Amino acid sequence: MSALLLAPGWLAAGVDLRARRIPNVLVLLGLTIALVAAWLQGSLGAALLGCVASGAAGLVLAIAARGAFGGGDVKLLAYAGAVVGISDVTALFFWTSLAGGAIALAVLAVRRSRRATIPYGPAIAAGCSLTYLLAP
Repeated sequence: MSALLLAPGWLAAGVDLRARRIPNVLVLLGLTIALVAAWLQGSLGAALLGCVASGAAGLVLAIAARGAFGGGDVKLLAYAGAVVGISDVTALFFWTSLAGGAIALAVLAVRRSRRATIPYGPAIAAGCSLTYLLAP
């Protein structure tokens, strides 16, 4: 079940790396899988709250970042929130931030430019995976 839940996020991260965009179809697929899985486990409410909370926080980030954090990232965060549920949204943001920082340091080391931008989809996919797999 883990692979099925996490695969859409990693596929979206791969597209983000190549094309700097996150396809809506992958986010919708992932969100559908996450919500159906939550419904089957009796935790649909937690998944919906996680989706809304993560999406709202992502929207605030997108507004504050003025283009450095895009709409696809917001939607991918909403999917990730549905995967982990409301009780693990804080952990999701912790692991996503940690992964994003590691990716940023790697890009800085390779490109040696502070103006380099990074696709954030891989950080979101990593944060979602770590949160989901490490949750008790």
